[in-house]
Amino acid sequence: MLARVLNKPKTEYPNVPTLLLMYEKGENKERWDNQPLYLPTLILPKNKFVFMFNYSEVAEELEDDIDFQD
Repeated sequence: MLARVLNKPKTEYPNVPTLLLMYEKGENKERWDNQPLYLPTLILPKNKFVFMFNYSEVAEELEDDIDFQD
């Protein structure tokens, strides 16, 4: 099913960048400790140049907000 979800935008919109957000339940049986998450997937066109920009005026350090626990 995942391949079908990823191939549809590639065939229907081959000339534009496409962002897919996939929701994962994060089930314990899959070793995700029941922590749901969203998986962003960016599909880029093969025949075009793509430029991406961040328009934020403030640089953010994501690592400062993450609580790493082993």
